[in-house]
Amino acid sequence: MTVPVWHERFCTGNATVDAQHQELIKLVEAVEESCAHGTNRAEVSHFIDAFRDHVLEHFQDEEAEMNRIGYPEVQVHQRAHEEICGMVMGMVEASSRGEVVLPSSAQALGHVLLRHMQCEDMRLVSFIRAKGGREV
Repeated sequence: MTVPVWHERFCTGNATVDAQHQELIKLVEAVEESCAHGTNRAEVSHFIDAFRDHVLEHFQDEEAEMNRIGYPEVQVHQRAHEEICGMVMGMVEASSRGEVVLPSSAQALGHVLLRHMQCEDMRLVSFIRAKGGREV
């Protein structure tokens, strides 16, 4: 199993969100590669921390927008965010304890993240478009 790669079919139509999603996919790939190639733990930690920072910022932005527009499934979407954050924080904590983070952890995270983009995020996009908007 490998980390998923970005594809145009994952686009939401919002340039900011799409750029954030692409960066998240790149970062999870960097985590996986650094784990798989025996990169030193400091570098693995660096990539994990960068991913954590980006995902938290993206989710915060997305949740603020959902609340602003009155998205009816905001709580469901937030629970999905919490699941992903839990996976990320597990990797952060393991890395900070000096444990080896397995490439399979990054791969699983990448697949959960991509499924989130394809399902929950696209439902949000559909809601926004149905209301006549283009923002996410």
